[in-house]
Amino acid sequence: MIRVKFLLLAHRLGQTPHNVVVAQVLYRLGLAEQLRGRNGGWVAGFDRAIAMAEHLEVAGQEPLYFSCTIMVLGKTGAGKSATTNSILDEVKFGTDAF
Repeated sequence: MIRVKFLLLAHRLGQTPHNVVVAQVLYRLGLAEQLRGRNGGWVAGFDRAIAMAEHLEVAGQEPLYFSCTIMVLGKTGAGKSATTNSILDEVKFGTDAF
């Protein structure tokens, strides 16, 4: 289902499944499924995910509810908070000397 949600997100951002970055993410998600033992095959899973995403998109603008947890590790003062704030383009994490 994560591939389907990713395809819906990519479509809403104006990208196709054949965009290089989109295709790389989908490929890696397929590899992760294979490592977990869900061997549906890369091409079959890819085509099935595209078909399901297209069906959901035609049916209506289904909300994309999902979350992502990212852990940032590093030494004190290395710039973890600054980097995260820069990526998110807003101040989410305060930085101070303590």
